[in-house]
Amino acid sequence: MKIVICVDRLTGGGAQRVASLWVQGFVNEGHDVSIVLSNVRTPITYPIPNKTPIYNIDFNIRNGYVRHLLKMLFQLKKFRNILKSIQPDLVIAVGIQWSPMIYKISKSRKFKVIITDHYAYERPPEVRQISEKTQETRFELNKRFDAVTVLTQADKDYIGDRLKNVYVLPNPLAFEPIKEDSTNRKKVILAVGRFNDPKCKGFDILIEAVGRLANDFPEWKLQIMGEGNDAEREHLLSLAKKSGIQNQFELISFQSNPLPVYRQAEIFCLSSRYEGFGLVLIEAMSQGCACVACDYKGRQREIIPNEDYGLVCPAGNVEALALCLVKMISDDNYRQQVRTNAPIRSAFYSLDNIMHIWQKILIKTE
Repeated sequence: MKIVICVDRLTGGGAQRVASLWVQGFVNEGHDVSIVLSNVRTPITYPIPNKTPIYNIDFNIRNGYVRHLLKMLFQLKKFRNILKSIQPDLVIAVGIQWSPMIYKISKSRKFKVIITDHYAYERPPEVRQISEKTQETRFELNKRFDAVTVLTQADKDYIGDRLKNVYVLPNPLAFEPIKEDSTNRKKVILAVGRFNDPKCKGFDILIEAVGRLANDFPEWKLQIMGEGNDAEREHLLSLAKKSGIQNQFELISFQSNPLPVYRQAEIFCLSSRYEGFGLVLIEAMSQGCACVACDYKGRQREIIPNEDYGLVCPAGNVEALALCLVKMISDDNYRQQVRTNAPIRSAFYSLDNIMHIWQKILIKTE
């Protein structure tokens, strides 16, 4: 089968890493895969199989409304010509931002289209909401395609009968789960996420929660790994100072290979007020971290179904998060049990397993 995978870039993001893994998975299964990118400004850092054709439809046009419209027209024409030359059997779009463009050029198409949605359909009231108009446009466009995938059963349940041919497709794990943990762990609570959206990532909640337990566990440190500018870093440092943990707090730059960072931490915390999935959560589990996850309406509970694999608390609740962290810190036997079980659970998200799900979706959309 000829497959075209459309993604904005192949660096610096969870959905982008996922796209690179899908490319590898489809190539392994003998499909003829091409990639279409929409961003020429970023390098390709995620591994791609050799000889995989890569096309780019971006144009370096300066800002301005008219220039933006011209850019869209140029992209549309270039994208149409690329698909005409490839003659694919299937186009997979990574993210709903591709939906309008694919719809415009595919009214008389001979290929199937699958839109993979990487965003949660629900958000808590304290964060920026998706407008009703945007949500309705999202539904109306996606009705016109052969299938839509979402990351969790919670999102499929929310969609209900507003869309047909909706399938749950979790993100694949990029790393091999550890078989035996021989590393020397540090008394570190690790969190990972971009610094420019601390409210979404719940870093304010996490810092306050650690502040409540810091005096009782002075040997433990909170580390947050991510990317951000000086102002964003200073904001997080000021929150740590306000909570009295400035001496137990460290910001570390995002690592292209984060495995050593995961492997040195005893505990990992996903403190987000909401997440479409939580790719960093399964990454941390795969490397033997004892995980605590904040859950919004069941999405992270799908990854950690019970306390054998970690602790889950309501998103946005400082007290509940602090209690979970205290339990994980203070109960050495339980923490070790979770650290042993977590890699086993993470294997459910292996690329092989996710490709089996893909095959079922492809069969149903034939």
